[in-house]
Amino acid sequence: MQPIASVINGACHASLRCIVGETPLMFVDFHNYRRLLRGALRGNDFSARYVALLSVLLAGVVVPATALNAALMKLDSMVYPRVKQHPMQSPVFIVANPRSGTTYLHRLMALDEERFTAMRLWHTMFPSVSAHRGLRAIWRADQTFGAPLTRMMRRLERVAFGGWDGVHDMGFERTEEDESFFVMMNVSASAMLTYIVPQAFERLGIFDNMPAEWRARVMDNYDTFVRSYLYAGDDRRTYLCKNVFSSGRVRSLREQYPDARFIQIVRHPYEAIPSFCSMFSMPWRLLRPEIAPDSDTTRTWARIATSFYRHLHAVQAELPPERFISVRYDDLMRWPVETVESVYQRFGLLMTRELRERLQQEVMHRSAFESRHTYSLETFGLSAVQIQEELGDIFDAYGFSREYSDLHSAAQ
Repeated sequence: MQPIASVINGACHASLRCIVGETPLMFVDFHNYRRLLRGALRGNDFSARYVALLSVLLAGVVVPATALNAALMKLDSMVYPRVKQHPMQSPVFIVANPRSGTTYLHRLMALDEERFTAMRLWHTMFPSVSAHRGLRAIWRADQTFGAPLTRMMRRLERVAFGGWDGVHDMGFERTEEDESFFVMMNVSASAMLTYIVPQAFERLGIFDNMPAEWRARVMDNYDTFVRSYLYAGDDRRTYLCKNVFSSGRVRSLREQYPDARFIQIVRHPYEAIPSFCSMFSMPWRLLRPEIAPDSDTTRTWARIATSFYRHLHAVQAELPPERFISVRYDDLMRWPVETVESVYQRFGLLMTRELRERLQQEVMHRSAFESRHTYSLETFGLSAVQIQEELGDIFDAYGFSREYSDLHSAAQ
C-alpha cells in the first residue's frame, strides 16, 4: 500500500507544483507539503487504511480544488486587476483559544449587517472573485428553476456536517472563519485535522514566530483572498472575522492591517484545553481510530492551546487599548448582549435599538441550545497540576481558580 500511495502522492505533489507554480496570486508552501508526505508515508505506525484515505483526499479533493482555485485566481488577475485596491479599513478580528465562544460572538456581531460583513463557509472554499460571482449567478438560476441544486446541497450538508451538530454547527451558508485560506496555502496547523503529522504542523501554531519574509508572502496572499471577497460584492462594510488559529497570527495581522481591531475571548484553561483536544481529534476516529485520546499525538492540540494562551497574553500588551478588548467567556455566555455592547463602546461604535432587538432575539433562540460536547482533562492524559505548572502566570493574570471541580469537566 505505501509504495502505491507514494506514487500517488508524488504525482499529486508534481501536479500541484505545475498548477500553482505560474499563478502569481496562489501561494502553496511545498516545503510543508514534502514534510507531510515524508511523515505520512514513512511512519511505521501509519495504517494502510489511513495512507489510502490520505491518497484519495489528495488526489480526489486537494489537487482538483487547488487546480480550480488557482485557475480562477489567475483569471481574476487578468479580468479584475483592481482587486488589491479595494478598500478595507479597520477590520475586526475575534481571536481566542479554540472552544472559547468565538463562533457565538462572531455570529452575534454579524447580525449588524449594516456595519459588518462576514464570510459564509462557501466563500472560504473558493477565494476568487470569479468563483463568488459565478456561484451567485448559478444560485439565482437555481431559484428560477425550483432550486434543485439548493436541495442537493442541503442533503450534502447533512452528510458532510451532521457529525458536528451540537459541537460546532456548520453549513455552506453559515458564517465561518477564514482558516480555509491558510489550509489552502498549506501553512496552517489546523491541517492536522486530516494530515496527522504533528511534527510537520505543530510549529505553525504560532505563525508570528515564522520567518518574516515567509509570513509577508502568506499574508499578502491572505489579503488578496479577503479583498476578492469584498470586491466580488462591491462591499465597503467592515470585514468581521473570527479565527481561533489566528491567535498565533495577531502580530502578522497587525502588520498587514495597521488599523485592525482585535477582540480576545478568555476561557478557563481547564475547560478550553480539553474541549480543544476533543473537538479537533474527532476526524481521527475515522482516519486513524487507533490513536488513543490520551496519546501524545492528541496532546499536540493541548500544546498548541498552551502556546496560544501565552502568545495572546504577550501580544495584547503591544496593542493600543482603543484597538483591543479582552472579554471573558463566562460573561459572554451569561450576558451576551451586554458583552457585545462593551465591544462597541471600546471601539467607539453605536449600537442601534434595532440591533439590540436582533441580538436579544438571537440570544433567546440560543437559550434552547444544549451542547452534546463533553470532555475532561483526564480523557487526554492531562491534569490540573500540569496545566497550572505550564500556565501559572496566565492563571494569575486572569484570576483563574486553580480548583479543579466537576464544573470544569462539564460540557460547555
